[in-house]
Amino acid sequence: DRMRNLMLEQQTYAPDPDFRITDYSLHPLALRSHAPRTLRLSLDSSREELFLDLIGGLPPTRPVQIDSQDDETRVELTTTNIAALFSWMIRNPGTVLKIGPREVHAEFETYLNAMRALHATDDIPSETKTIDGQTP
Repeated sequence: DRMRNLMLEQQTYAPDPDFRITDYSLHPLALRSHAPRTLRLSLDSSREELFLDLIGGLPPTRPVQIDSQDDETRVELTTTNIAALFSWMIRNPGTVLKIGPREVHAEFETYLNAMRALHATDDIPSETKTIDGQTP
């Protein structure tokens, strides 16, 4: 109702041929919240698809190595946002069976304790496993 003179033109938009949206999309594991860290995970093969959905949008600069064996899938990945992985692990309990190296295992336990304190609950899934196979 406030527009008086509106000029419509026939225009088309074509992105640059070298433009790749995956180079610009934000992925939780690619956000730069710390220096790159390489992690080793062992996944329950029956829940592997959940993890594949998580890493599906990672940019090509963050390669992920996956080795599937019988009932366990081993993964090596590099991330600059380890807290995003820990958060995903809490939301998908039982998917990650083991996590390493040991420093990362310790960080995961610290993260779990911080989340329990923040939410004043022990309801954070305890079946999430750590590198030594123990429940935190």
